[in-house]
Amino acid sequence: MIDRLTEWIHYLVVDILYSLFGSLVHNIDETTAFDIDGGSAGAAGHLAQSPMDWLGGAPGGVVQTLAETVIPPIAGIVLAYIMCWEAIQMMVDHNQDELEFKQIGAFIVKLVLAVFLATNAFPIAMGMFDVAGWLVMQAAAQVVDVVSLSPGEIRAVLEEATLPALFSLLPSMGAAFLGAQIMPIIVSVIVWGRTIEILIAASAAPIPLATLMQRDMSPVGQNYLKYLAALGFQGFLIVVCLAIYSAVVVSVFPAPGTILTLGDINSWAWSMIAVTVLLCFALFKTAAISKSIFSAH
Repeated sequence: MIDRLTEWIHYLVVDILYSLFGSLVHNIDETTAFDIDGGSAGAAGHLAQSPMDWLGGAPGGVVQTLAETVIPPIAGIVLAYIMCWEAIQMMVDHNQDELEFKQIGAFIVKLVLAVFLATNAFPIAMGMFDVAGWLVMQAAAQVVDVVSLSPGEIRAVLEEATLPALFSLLPSMGAAFLGAQIMPIIVSVIVWGRTIEILIAASAAPIPLATLMQRDMSPVGQNYLKYLAALGFQGFLIVVCLAIYSAVVVSVFPAPGTILTLGDINSWAWSMIAVTVLLCFALFKTAAISKSIFSAH
């Protein structure tokens, strides 16, 4: 009776550990999938998607409406102030001389370009993220199928282990499984948070772009464009983090064909915990790294 109970508990623990391992591998594959064309792109697929298509396009449509109806009058006021200041400055600089045609022509060209930028600010901003989406797709295409982790002979190893050894494996596998459950949530929060930040920034695009054609105020618009570029490039850095993570996951696991031991599985589980923590830390740093690259603040 006791032997049967012990055997039942043994196989129960084996089933639990094997299920934890399978779920862990599945979560890793789903989170770090890069097959955009195949429809299993995970976070990379969302990063390659235009912000206007997020959640069916409803949030992007609302932001576009605000950017094209509410913000332009404010941008018009800013633009009128800037161009009036430019005209006054031009007349002051030529107080003793007559204005030449080329100076008036340059002022008109500046005015036309400023109006064009202010009235087309939202499409310009979204165009930058279309380029960023293309960059993400190119990066994902290079790292597709990096993760090819398979349970292999792990069940046979678990079935041959003693019950105390199996119990000693539960904490590490449980912690690794918990980390694999939390990791997709953190990735989703960062990716969705980036998309929301993009839409918020794009909603006010006409105001900073209206300043680009004035020498003293142009740093406002230039820094705004650098900020948008940093947001777009952050998607590429997130893909890099996920690619490194998936490669590390495969490298720390024993190669196919090798004889697995319970110690190998236990070591891999603890390595997974450490790698998951490092991934989350790196993902939170992507925004700061991207902004430092483009000197955006």
